[in-house]
Amino acid sequence: MSPEQILNPTTVDPRADIYSAGVVLYELLTAERPFRGSVRAVLHDVLHSDPQPVRRLDDRIPRDLENICQKAIAREAVRRYQSAEEFRDDLNRFLNGEPVVARSVTSVQRLTLWARRNPIVAALAAIICVVLLGAICGWASFTLALADTNDQLNDTVESLRITNDNLTTARQRAVLGEKRARQHATVAQEQINVAFDMVSALVFEVQNELDDMPGTEKLRERLLTRAIDGLQRVRSSAADSVSADVGMIMARNRLGDALRQRTSRDAAGLQYEQAFADATRLYEQSPELEVTFDSKSVEPRLNAALGTQRLADLNRRAGDFKTAEQHLRKTVSVLTSAVQTTDSKDVRLSLAHALVELAELPPHTDSVASETYFQEAHDCLAVIDADGMETEFQRRHHFVLGLVCLKLAELADTPSKSERFAREAIAAMTDGDLQTPPTMIPTWHLND
Repeated sequence: MSPEQILNPTTVDPRADIYSAGVVLYELLTAERPFRGSVRAVLHDVLHSDPQPVRRLDDRIPRDLENICQKAIAREAVRRYQSAEEFRDDLNRFLNGEPVVARSVTSVQRLTLWARRNPIVAALAAIICVVLLGAICGWASFTLALADTNDQLNDTVESLRITNDNLTTARQRAVLGEKRARQHATVAQEQINVAFDMVSALVFEVQNELDDMPGTEKLRERLLTRAIDGLQRVRSSAADSVSADVGMIMARNRLGDALRQRTSRDAAGLQYEQAFADATRLYEQSPELEVTFDSKSVEPRLNAALGTQRLADLNRRAGDFKTAEQHLRKTVSVLTSAVQTTDSKDVRLSLAHALVELAELPPHTDSVASETYFQEAHDCLAVIDADGMETEFQRRHHFVLGLVCLKLAELADTPSKSERFAREAIAAMTDGDLQTPPTMIPTWHLND
């Protein structure tokens, strides 16, 4: 039975008989059926698979005869002989030793036919190949750039060790390099709209690598300060000024983190305040960004909340709990607004963090207000379906949920209520496999 007979028996034509005759020829040549198995399996194979070429079963069969057989049993009717006469004539050509019409299907033709039958899978495969090729090229370019920079540094160090004359030469080369850099900057200015996204990504990837390396605080500060300065200079000329704004907000928050690690709290506070102001302005001007930039924590309101949350931490450490509470309330307000207009799980988890920190402020500890904040955090976490999210997100979610449930168990007014929250805390900690606290937990009891 031909494929078209299986799909729609009402549309068959004589080419279905060609298919059946081809099956008979296949059996005569190989003593095997093209497809074997249950009826369901055979029907599936007829629709979706090609039979084994006859020469794989018996290499004594002439290749021209194999091509005639394969053409007769082609899945697509347009690829078969269009009439019994064509089939007969090609067999006679073979018998008479003449060139036959049938030709074997090339690899390119097989790929083309497969793509036509599976357009979605073929498109996805093509996209994946392009992405992989781009990633490989990008990584190779980055590696070559690092190798080149390393070679230049080694040459400079060696020249300083050998002689002062080499130092003079190095200075001359530096002047020449600066001149070339200015020339390149002029060219880069014309290409800024294309290169901006790649440069921003590179800056933040380097920062991510340096976050876990001790002793790099000053280097991180210099890189971030230069990044902010560069973003401010190109913002007016970049066609995608929104991307420049978002990058600047992220850089200010991260610069504040670096300054805070060096106990430069006043300077860190200025960066957080500027990041909050910029993020608030950006959202008010372009509220649609909650959709466009709602991944990887670049949604404007999420960055605004991060700035106020860090300011609250600075004030709490300084003993100014009143100001810390004001900043946390502002954080909760911003994130609550975001939760109402977006389904982002990151936003909900950040809101739960802020509520926990508000509940743990000394004025609220072990009070009715503290229990209210913990309950609100619990309700916020309960609606998050962490399945399918990244492992680190799941661990953070289970950790905060477990912490909140433990607090609610301590503050519960009845034994049954306390037991319920305690059981929920155990379940959350067990699901999260939390032998160690997850990273990126901004609660104060971990920071202290």
